[in-house]
Amino acid sequence: MSEELLLQKIETIETLIIQLNDKIDNYLGMEDISKEEKEEIKKIRDEIDSGEYVTLNDL
Repeated sequence: MSEELLLQKIETIETLIIQLNDKIDNYLGMEDISKEEKEEIKKIRDEIDSGEYVTLNDL
């Protein structure tokens, strides 16, 4: 597998992970998580929304 194809697949996975963040609120068990876990999810979501994350290309 070429390096370019591998990077493309990694970027696709990264995009899917970011999209998953948008679907967390629809998770059936969301009401069962603790307050601390909700705060951590909000913190992660806010960091992604503001662009404060490192892409695999930046590593």
